[in-house]
Amino acid sequence: MRNVVYLSLIMIVLFLVGCGGEPKKQGQGQGQGNAAIAGTVYFQRVTPTSGSGLNYGAITNSVVRGATIELRRTIDNALLDSSSTTDRGTFFLNVTSGTDVRITVRAELKVNGGTVQVLTGGPNATTGQIWSIYSDITVPTGGLNGITLTATSGWYGNSYTASERSSGPFAILDTLYRARALLRDNTSDDAPALNVFWDPSYTDSNIGSSYYSPSQNLIRLLGEENDDTDEFDHNVVAHEWVHAYQHNLSRDDSLGGAHGLDDYLDETVAFSEGLATAMSGMIMGNGEYIDTYGSKQGSSSTIALADENPTGVNHPGPWKEFAIVPFLYNLYQPAGDNLGFAPFHATLTGSFKEADSFTTLYSF
Repeated sequence: MRNVVYLSLIMIVLFLVGCGGEPKKQGQGQGQGNAAIAGTVYFQRVTPTSGSGLNYGAITNSVVRGATIELRRTIDNALLDSSSTTDRGTFFLNVTSGTDVRITVRAELKVNGGTVQVLTGGPNATTGQIWSIYSDITVPTGGLNGITLTATSGWYGNSYTASERSSGPFAILDTLYRARALLRDNTSDDAPALNVFWDPSYTDSNIGSSYYSPSQNLIRLLGEENDDTDEFDHNVVAHEWVHAYQHNLSRDDSLGGAHGLDDYLDETVAFSEGLATAMSGMIMGNGEYIDTYGSKQGSSSTIALADENPTGVNHPGPWKEFAIVPFLYNLYQPAGDNLGFAPFHATLTGSFKEADSFTTLYSF
């Protein structure tokens, strides 16, 4: 994808980098030089729809918020300046005019105590490379203003071009940014440091399904087209993040394992999964959990989070995940009122966490 940038044409392409320099104040670099570089970073968002899968006919540009941005000298890769994008997707860096530089935007969010990173790696990887996009430029006298970097979806009507699927990691990062915002806006806690792995090669045959691993403190998300892709299914991403929240800030005694719509589950499993689904709606500010799949990502399953009598759920109780979902979601946002997230967090990180009993609905 070509973007006109001041006096030059640049190509926004996929680039993978290892862990690097420490960013400074959000949006504002601290580098030295007589020229400023300012711009905005976007990713192409594909919206999941109820019953019809991903809506490729209405792809929109969304700003990339909170991502690490680095400015490196092309000749020797020296770090000249770094920062993170603002909540409007903007950045401002300093450099000496006439320098050949690379601007790299990393799918990485700085949190207290570490980072939240979106990485690529093998289906069992625990370390990997951070998904990034970059632009190479020569800085003119007076600097550059109005630079646009865009992570593309890679969708061309009937299929993806795998090497151009750079917006997926930034869509994931945006959901993680929203999850962190829910915490920071309502509590004194920050989101936990976390690695999130996504790759177009991840299928149900090599990773099983999208999941959170408490022993490794990582999330792995499906990515193979025409099967199941979860990068744009924001509630699915948020659901897995909630499991990380439970493990790092609260407590989760869930036995894990498969959990279907009408399954009778161990009550620890039912509560853990029900909480994760309900909280995904709190994070995204929506009332539907949509999971897309199938040929051209054209199918989807939808759960109305507030529906107290969901179709297909018989004999509801604390052993049914989708009986717990509406109970928690409606408690968070009852008709005519809004309790907000703070009471949930206080309970989950207080009495619920310290209880002698297992983590079930009764503990909550």
